[in-house]
Amino acid sequence: MADPSPPPPPAGAPPAAASSSPLMANLNRLSHATSRPDLPPHESFTSRTIRAVGSALSPEQASEELDSLILRNTAHRRPSVAVDSSILYPTLEQHGQAANGPLLVLNLAAISHVPLAISNDELLEVLLRRLEPWVGEDGEGAYSLIVLAAEGDGDRPLPGVAWWLWHWRRIPRKFRKNLKRLYIVHPSTLTRTVLPLIVPLVSPKSYGKVITVPSLLALTHLNIPLRGMDLTVPTLVEEARVLAEDPNAAQRSSVTDAVGRRASTSLAAPPEAGASGWGAFSMLSAALGTATSWLHPNVSAALADRPPPPYWSRDIDAIVSENNGHVPRVLGAIGTAILAHCASTEGIFRRSSNSPLAPVLQSLLDLDLDLQPRLDWAALAQHDPLLPPLMLKRVVSKLRPPVFMHHLYPTIRASHTVADLETKLIPALSQARAQLLDVVLHIAYHLLPHERATRMGARQLALMFAPSLISGPDPREDLALLMERGVAVPAGLTPARKSSDSDRTGRSSTSASASPQAAALPLPDTEAQTLVGVLEMWITNLPALHEKEGCDCAMIGKASPVTPLAGHGPHALLNAQSAGARAPPVATAS
Repeated sequence: MADPSPPPPPAGAPPAAASSSPLMANLNRLSHATSRPDLPPHESFTSRTIRAVGSALSPEQASEELDSLILRNTAHRRPSVAVDSSILYPTLEQHGQAANGPLLVLNLAAISHVPLAISNDELLEVLLRRLEPWVGEDGEGAYSLIVLAAEGDGDRPLPGVAWWLWHWRRIPRKFRKNLKRLYIVHPSTLTRTVLPLIVPLVSPKSYGKVITVPSLLALTHLNIPLRGMDLTVPTLVEEARVLAEDPNAAQRSSVTDAVGRRASTSLAAPPEAGASGWGAFSMLSAALGTATSWLHPNVSAALADRPPPPYWSRDIDAIVSENNGHVPRVLGAIGTAILAHCASTEGIFRRSSNSPLAPVLQSLLDLDLDLQPRLDWAALAQHDPLLPPLMLKRVVSKLRPPVFMHHLYPTIRASHTVADLETKLIPALSQARAQLLDVVLHIAYHLLPHERATRMGARQLALMFAPSLISGPDPREDLALLMERGVAVPAGLTPARKSSDSDRTGRSSTSASASPQAAALPLPDTEAQTLVGVLEMWITNLPALHEKEGCDCAMIGKASPVTPLAGHGPHALLNAQSAGARAPPVATAS
């Protein structure tokens, strides 16, 4: 562009002294220029991409291409960012119903352990790259996301609601389009109050996909399996807090609100933008109904029939049969955690845990095996060393009928030596009961080297396990078996003996037992053994029952023993299973 000529000097003005200077002439021309210098404009990555693809593609195709270019550009921006895989992972389960597709879990508690040097934007990019293989192409894929919103115990705070809402519209389109359900478990008060009011304004299409769920147990009532989910300690602590404040939270979610929407209807057909009934009034009423549903504990009683619990109040024979001849894996997992993290705890199995996690763990173990999540018993043992021993005793004590049924009481009283255990008591047990005792007493045996720290020897451990293994029709008879050998039964609690057991004077033992002097007499060692004495002998001589000098079972990280025990009992069964064969059945007393 040609430079304009400078204006003439005013009349009567003296001639400029510096008019002959080239510098002043150039400055004079620039000061009177009618346009800016022709500099190259600054364009961002997004602007350059839109300008490159906008001329050849339609706006929708250009947006899809932009999303792909953004992901490829950010994939190489920070290659050194490493994020724990427990933050976002697939459960390898399908959602089912109308929202087919894989289920993925976003654990916000694990974000608290991400280094502070990684920004929230970089963390979001990493999670999107990890999520991309499960999303599919735009409009063709389908997936559901479960957000565990409990806060972790790390140093990194969670992003606020404003950050999530701001970045929601900036997530590539296929991530938002293919998302069929977004379950928010353990939402905070702010989240469940603000979310129903803001989400319809930010993204009306997304409002029908967002479902706030107060607890994990409420998630199972929506036919969402917990199988494949790794529940951390912060998540379980939040679950315990929610259920303690409102026990009805185990069955309530935002999909059954005051407007009267049924859970099945909401899950089968989410409202779309522009559909009939999805006007301003519908959005407002649904939002208010979702918010007020947390204030009313009324829950519909029409719940689907559930199968019987896998552990509680069931026969161990049936449980082992359903597990292909094996004891439940949860017993081995608890035992391994006890030996690894609780072996130095004073009063183990004697002191009771007051942890609020015990009811939550029992409720999760009460679920069907196809719905149960994965529990990190090692982390739970580090959180509370008394919690795994409590759960082990609770699982064993809730079996019905008990491990030692009433018809085995005479055999217990007649078992005085290790040979009696091998030839009388163990063959009288069923395979399932022998396996269960083998697991429990292995744990007790491996705690013996830590007696100085735990102050629990074989006799003390036997005293703690014995009440969980019997539950006969006469509590007084059970009490006599729960005493140490040679210790007197309290007066008035001695069980009545049979009439054939008369004393030397000819009086029946019933009248003799009614006498305080007779009740205070200790049971002679040569007459009757107790269950405590049997368990103490079993724990102390466990290697001898295996015909080994020591025990190197899998609970301490080594291979299981392979030496059979006279072809009977738990060891023969375990050895046959480890060898790939099926053990011969042991007769089960009716």
